[in-house]
Amino acid sequence: MRVDVLGLQAFIAIADHGSFQAAAKALNLSQTALSHRIAKIEADLGLSLFVRTTRKLALTHEGLALLPRARRAIVDLEKAMSELKQLGELRRQEVTLGCIPSLATSVLAEVLTAYAAQMPQVRVRVHDGYARVIAAQVNGGEVEFGLAVRMGTHYELEFKPIVTERFVAVCRVDHPLAGCKSVSWDALKEHRLIGNTVINQALRMSAHQPYWDYEVETISTAVSFVKQGLGVTLLPAFEQYQPGYRELRKLSVTGPEVTRQVCFMTRPDMPLSKASQVLMESIETHLKGLAERENSTVHP
Repeated sequence: MRVDVLGLQAFIAIADHGSFQAAAKALNLSQTALSHRIAKIEADLGLSLFVRTTRKLALTHEGLALLPRARRAIVDLEKAMSELKQLGELRRQEVTLGCIPSLATSVLAEVLTAYAAQMPQVRVRVHDGYARVIAAQVNGGEVEFGLAVRMGTHYELEFKPIVTERFVAVCRVDHPLAGCKSVSWDALKEHRLIGNTVINQALRMSAHQPYWDYEVETISTAVSFVKQGLGVTLLPAFEQYQPGYRELRKLSVTGPEVTRQVCFMTRPDMPLSKASQVLMESIETHLKGLAERENSTVHP
C-alpha cells in the first residue's frame, strides 16, 4: 500500500488543532483542500478517522489507534530527510578527482596549498593513476573530474584542453650537455638515456623511438637515476619547477619538439559541485601560468 504522507500530515494537524478550520490555517491550505486529503486517506484505509457532528470533531476508535503511529512515521521521515540533506551537504564539501601522477606532483600539490586556504572546509580526495584508468573513473562516477592527458578516444566523456606541455631533457650539472640550452634528438642518441612511462606514452605515435639504456616506470625513479649520473631522461616541462630538480639542468629538445595536451575530463551529464568548479579554475590558472613561464624561457 502506498503511504499517503500528505494525508497523514493533514490527519495529525486536525487531531492537534481540533478543527478543520484551524488545521487548514496551520498547514496554509484551504478547508476544501484539507477535506480532500482526509477524504482520500479515509478512502485508502476504508474507514473513518473522525466523528463529525455539528457540535464537535472527535477521533474514531481507528483514528485514536492511528494517531501515535502516524506521529512516529512523520517524525521518522523528517529525521531521514534531515540526515539525507546533511549527507548531501557533506558530499558537496568533498571534491574527488583523478590525476595522473606527473601532474599530481608538479601541479596539483602546489594548487591545493592555495585552495586549502581559499576553501578550508572542503575535503579533497585524489585518485592518482594512468589516464585510461582516470577516464574509466570519470565515466563511472567515481570521481567528479580528471586532470590528465588525452589518450585515445572516449566518446562518452568531455575533454577540455588546458595547455600544451613540452617535454625537456634533464641531466646532472656535471654532464657534458649541462652547458647547453637545447639538444636535438640526434645529439641525445650520443648519450646514455633513461626512459620512463610518461615519455614512452608521448612518443607512442612519434617517429622517434630512442634506445633507452635504462628504462623505468616512474619519473621519480628516472630522476633518481639522473642524479646518480646514469644518464639523461626526458620529462614534462612542468616537473622542473619542483624543489628536487634545482640541482639538475634542463634542455629544450628540438627536431621536433615532443608535447602532450593537458586537459580536464568530465561527464557531460554529471553536474560539477561548486567546490570542484573552483578547484578546476585554480588548476587551469596555475597551468596557464606555468605555460607562459615556459614559453618565456624558450622564446625570451
